[in-house]
Amino acid sequence: MGVLYFRRGYFACRHCQKIAYQSQSGDAKDRIVWKYHTLHDKVCNWKLKRSARFQRLFNKYLEVANTYETFLEAAFLLIAGADDYRAKT
Repeated sequence: MGVLYFRRGYFACRHCQKIAYQSQSGDAKDRIVWKYHTLHDKVCNWKLKRSARFQRLFNKYLEVANTYETFLEAAFLLIAGADDYRAKT
């Protein structure tokens, strides 16, 4: 293995230590959040001078990022509604 981790008093690989990647431990909602942040970074950090050739790709990223943002807003509203319901009871 290329990387060894020190846990439980010895060095071993990720497989032997039974260490999962962060992306493997998330559920569907977590993947939506990660995807949104990835797309948001691509859109926000795009170079100011975009050539016409890349404009279509940029618009695609922007459209998908906006879709994920809508999903996130709906999820946060559900969470906020559940918290309000718990506070009332």
